[in-house]
Amino acid sequence: LIVAELAALGAELAPRPEGSGSVVLGALTEVPLSALSALLSCDSWVVDDEEQILQVLEAWLDANYRDDLREELAKCSASWNIRWALLPQAKLERFVEMGIIPACLVEDCANWQKMIKGVFDPEPEEAVVPEKGGKKGASVAAKKGAASPAAPAATPAT
Repeated sequence: LIVAELAALGAELAPRPEGSGSVVLGALTEVPLSALSALLSCDSWVVDDEEQILQVLEAWLDANYRDDLREELAKCSASWNIRWALLPQAKLERFVEMGIIPACLVEDCANWQKMIKGVFDPEPEEAVVPEKGGKKGASVAAKKGAASPAAPAATPAT
């Protein structure tokens, strides 16, 4: 597909009455991954919300996904114009399972949502780090300015 054809395809995907876009979605399931990626990367594709983009992506994945596409999908997804943080967490987790996005993106998106809502603390009160000697699970104050444990008092030499 060339750019003009993709632009026309984008126009076909524009908001329309419920159910009337199923023919276009069906046609999109038959395009190669390179054409899907070109559409998902197209700046001139105007949608009302990320759900419309998600419908196209999910229809294509439902029809074409194979494990041997994981690496190529991951490479392509880096260029897609998808605002990942606006997608539902369950959808993101599905894309992680399919190898399309990295797992850390799910956590990053959740943190971004918390920041918007004003409940995100980028510096947690405590972090769990292993102690010397291999013991795991010791809590150590992680905030800046937290007092370090006092050194044992020196005993005078006699």
